Amino acid sequence: LYLLAGLKQPTSGRVCFEGRDLAEFTTDALAGLRRERFGFIFQNHFLINHLTALENVRVQGAGDAERLLEELGLGRCRDKFPWQMSAGERQRTAIARAVVHQPAVIFADEPTASLDRVNAAGVMDCLRRVSAGRTLFVVTHDESMLAGATRVLRMSAGRLA
Repeated sequence: LYLLAGLKQPTSGRVCFEGRDLAEFTTDALAGLRRERFGFIFQNHFLINHLTALENVRVQGAGDAERLLEELGLGRCRDKFPWQMSAGERQRTAIARAVVHQPAVIFADEPTASLDRVNAAGVMDCLRRVSAGRTLFVVTHDESMLAGATRVLRMSAGRLA
């Protein structure tokens, strides 16, 4: 995911987005691309502790922030700070932040790892909905999260299997 998102440079080969090699982008242009066109869901939520759930989502764009929080079962958390939320609530807030600006590509690294089955299914439904007509990359060890995927690539020992 780090290579595809331009967070790391490949040691060989090329990574292209919309026909342009990411190696050709300046540091600022690459940061702008990631901010405007990509959405990131990391294993760690990386929320800003002094902002509420709603404010954390709006950092990435106003969009449908309140509706996304409701859809992810977080309506009652909108005014809570990260330290007042459970790990699962923090993760779902981070997911709302990653997709609120309707990115062209969403990179999700174990997006449901800290969630129970019900919330994990809700998150995947939300991700499928917001990524319709876009690209969603999901890295997961949970095969059930891949239902509905149009393509599944498996890796073993750092290589495509």
